[in-house]
Amino acid sequence: MENRRSKITKKMIKDALTELLEKEELRFISVRMLCELADLNRSTFYLHYETMDDLLAEYTEDLMKNVWTSDSINLSEKDYQKTLKYILDHQASYKALLKSGLYHRYILSEYGKIDFENNAALKNTDQEAFMLMSSYAVSGMEQMILYVLEHPEISVSAEELARVMYQMNAFSYKQIQVLSR
Repeated sequence: MENRRSKITKKMIKDALTELLEKEELRFISVRMLCELADLNRSTFYLHYETMDDLLAEYTEDLMKNVWTSDSINLSEKDYQKTLKYILDHQASYKALLKSGLYHRYILSEYGKIDFENNAALKNTDQEAFMLMSSYAVSGMEQMILYVLEHPEISVSAEELARVMYQMNAFSYKQIQVLSR
């Protein structure tokens, strides 16, 4: 169990990461930059994370656990609405995840863990076709979310966006079935 001070320090580091990801590409962000922005010593960073990759994994996991569950493969339109409302309420963090590619990598990594043999809906599905169409659908949805986050003048509700994304996902699933024949 982490102590209170450790949690506060990690939050400072993650907040600095979010702020930097709003301005910089992930590949240009260094531990030094994070520490300067968070007003911490590099040794403090390394006390909590061995590498930048460890920070990125925890940062992504912390954010994604709020919008992703193990049964996210079978989302309803209401699930999409709930997810989008959460993302819209936490825009800076999710914009950073989307722009950096961490969101995409996380979801495809989770899709890669699906047990096709023991999933009735996917038992006869070609895994490569599934991953191909999933990547396509996820990319489109990510770009839609990012566009809405970057253009606050656009007046679109989570419900409207969820409807479109749900329909995109349904179309992609039909294409997976076609490719699996």
